[in-house]
Amino acid sequence: MECEFVPPTGRGVSTKGRFFYLEVNPELDMGEIPSLFYKNFKDEMSNNVLFTDETGNQIDLLLEKGQRTAFIVNGLLNLVILYGLKNGGWLKMLYIGNDVFFTVKVMDENMVEKQICTVPFRICLDVKPSVVVPNPIDLSED
Repeated sequence: MECEFVPPTGRGVSTKGRFFYLEVNPELDMGEIPSLFYKNFKDEMSNNVLFTDETGNQIDLLLEKGQRTAFIVNGLLNLVILYGLKNGGWLKMLYIGNDVFFTVKVMDENMVEKQICTVPFRICLDVKPSVVVPNPIDLSED
């Protein structure tokens, strides 16, 4: 089932460049946002984004933004579990705006379309804040 993004009336929102395929490789535990998409939207995206789909599933993801691309550094395995991509696959994504991405299509490692589960889930990240220490901590027993 193909989903079509209909922009809000009168706002002049274009879907041009908003679609991309995200490779999901569970062995890497991270994913790369395609550079062609990223260069057009990097300034309006934050490091915390939300993936959602037609059934109401929602997954928080953490991005590490670079100069030419961004990497999903936390939350990718939640996509693997939710969409049953233990052998990998692809997600056809649509960037709606305001850090929200819509999962249009899920495909397995053979590019066969998978059905999205119908019971909505909300999967949040459990990210602990990092503490920066200016000097190395000596753990020796002197």
